[in-house]
Amino acid sequence: MIKENNDINRKVELLIKEQLEGWDLAHKNFGALENAHERIVSLGEHIQVILQHNPERIRSTTAKTDIHNIPDESLCFLCQANRPVQQLSVPYPGNIEILVNPYPIFRKHLTIVSKTHTPQSIRGHFETMLSLANDLWSFSVFYNGPACGASAPMHFHFQAGDKYYMPVEREFELQDGDVLIQTNNSRLIALDNYLRKVLVLRGNNAQELSRIFKQILGVLEKLMPGETEPMLNIICCRAPKEWRTFIFPRGSHRPSQFFLEGTNQILLSPAAVEMGGVVSCPRAEDFEKLDSKLITDIFRQVSVSNPLWESIKTSITQSEWK
Repeated sequence: MIKENNDINRKVELLIKEQLEGWDLAHKNFGALENAHERIVSLGEHIQVILQHNPERIRSTTAKTDIHNIPDESLCFLCQANRPVQQLSVPYPGNIEILVNPYPIFRKHLTIVSKTHTPQSIRGHFETMLSLANDLWSFSVFYNGPACGASAPMHFHFQAGDKYYMPVEREFELQDGDVLIQTNNSRLIALDNYLRKVLVLRGNNAQELSRIFKQILGVLEKLMPGETEPMLNIICCRAPKEWRTFIFPRGSHRPSQFFLEGTNQILLSPAAVEMGGVVSCPRAEDFEKLDSKLITDIFRQVSVSNPLWESIKTSITQSEWK
């Protein structure tokens, strides 16, 4: 049985309430989110995307994330010394602080940051992600790699938002998938026909899940090496009897439409939330323009290719993860 830490979740809920009452920026932006326009686009059977018009996300969407052109510690907005004095935190074991994200996509949106200025990398931090998903039981925790969605790749962080808001958390059980690993406590499934490639890791034993994830990461590092780590996004939540982790290997950071000019441009930088099925559009024209054909094309561009996906699956099934 997975034990939840009600105390941490309660403290964070109180933090959100306090920040919305006492911090003007958070109050303004969360209030604007309450009135944000949303619409649902169907991409196929049991595959939906929530489009959200959210102008305040323009900073993250257009952020320069090239590791050679990112600010140093003195300018890092996640370092405590540079954060607004109004931004409070809840401490968490492992040298971590939990903050309210003042530029929300979710009705409850957190940024979970390392207290030290260390680069974004999931290696060595997956067990912490499981722990956070367990203790923040009303949230889903997500991770954006340094080259595919993290607007602050110079400073290690997770984010978290309302559990089950992202469609993937509900739709994955309705999809056909290939079982790559099966044990008494864990199961790894590959979803081929979800319009973006995703590995679904389920189980109730944190140590075993961490071992399997380490093996997955090793396969990705070998087949799709990056400058710092393989391009990937991760979403993790805790169901009553298991953890559920969604791993999205990425083929590219941004689709070709991002780099076009004039009316053909679409300012969209898919990260974990978008891969999970919530597409946040800073510009009204993109919110109106996006349809099932465009969204499907964007997912195809930023996901790994079919040949690479097959190699990933084969390598995982042939690996000695135990």
